[in-house]
Amino acid sequence: MALRKDKLVELGADALADILLEVSARHENICDYIDRKLAAPEEKVERFKLKVSALKNSSGFVDYRHSEEFADELSGMLGELAESNAAPETGLQLVASFIETDSEVFNYCDDSSGMIGGVYSDEASGLFAQYASRCKKKEFVENILYRLLDKDGYGVRDTLLDCANKFLPKNSLRRMFETYRNKPAKNADGYSDYNVSSVLTALAKQMKEPELFIELKTSATGQISPRNMEEIARLYFDCKDYFNALVWLQKIPESEYVSSDFKKQVFKKLNMHDELEKLGWESFHARRTMETLDELLGMIGKDKRDEVVADEIEAIIHENNFRESNVTFLFELKQIERAAEYVIQRSKKVDGSCYYSLTALIKPFKQADFMLAATVILRALLNSILERKNTKAYVHGAEYLHELGKIAPKITDWRNLPDHEAYAAEVAANHKRKYSFWEHVKG
Repeated sequence: MALRKDKLVELGADALADILLEVSARHENICDYIDRKLAAPEEKVERFKLKVSALKNSSGFVDYRHSEEFADELSGMLGELAESNAAPETGLQLVASFIETDSEVFNYCDDSSGMIGGVYSDEASGLFAQYASRCKKKEFVENILYRLLDKDGYGVRDTLLDCANKFLPKNSLRRMFETYRNKPAKNADGYSDYNVSSVLTALAKQMKEPELFIELKTSATGQISPRNMEEIARLYFDCKDYFNALVWLQKIPESEYVSSDFKKQVFKKLNMHDELEKLGWESFHARRTMETLDELLGMIGKDKRDEVVADEIEAIIHENNFRESNVTFLFELKQIERAAEYVIQRSKKVDGSCYYSLTALIKPFKQADFMLAATVILRALLNSILERKNTKAYVHGAEYLHELGKIAPKITDWRNLPDHEAYAAEVAANHKRKYSFWEHVKG
């Protein structure tokens, strides 16, 4: 990359300008990007306004194939506004005008990928918060929020409140809360223009009032879901009420997932060493890594490292199931022979669809001359590709078959596995009609 840049610099400014003009004449998006970079700050504002108007009046259709490209265009609009150095009030109004195009845009777009919605819910909301935090007139910010939240027909505007306490004081949040609490849930036509419950709970969270949040969640059904229980626990934690954070954590059924990191934070604040140690063991056994090992040793003592490692190696060797993370952990402990044995004994349980984690195991086994273990991994990958009829991966499958042929002569003991000749014959018999695969093999 650096060499390429040096060569471009050597061409000189005039030559580079000609190249950019030539490329931009062929690609509209590049032309627009160059114009954006050349525009003065006030021009960027005018360009943004024109593009917002174009979004509202578009008559074309953006299909799924072009949704990512269109999302990039929308993201570029927001980027240009951010570069414009617009005054906070002006910038806030302009972002709001962009957000208000959501109904028109979603009517002529296939956003199955969610990329377009992400621009509205993430990037636009983030820029809104930046401008709002710099606005001195907080009632001005409130009024724009009311306008946007009252017409959230596609559910991409609720994220505007995700960090409202960063740009609105608590008295503003309280005023908004009371306004929404006193609003009717539906208009005269019976159509909900806004999700009152969603707005109220978001505002309760932003005000850091867990009791109010609990009241809202129990008002409809009298019950609180496990997901909301964790939210309540987090609210109490943010309020530094660690005891009640623990109370709500303990109410969550054991069958429900709760972030172990959050549990650790609560236990640390309350000096609950036994619970921390238990959680440390659970995290380590769920995924054995050097990181989880070090974290555990930090709880039970570094002097117990050798004992813990010896016990875990023994436990891994006697496990029935196969986990790629166990092999990686044994690698990290320099126990590659045990890792090879672990793989060989579980050859039928290696899931070849776990492409990314498995391919990383091949090279260490080959470098250490454990070719049978490498063979088990390669066969699992190849079998998975062929059984799933993953035609796009046939080229990789052919590479795996060739690699198996290369390392086969280095294996003197096949243990309970068929040798390469028998395995290759079985592949040929079971997948003889996969003509495109065999074309790759021949190639």
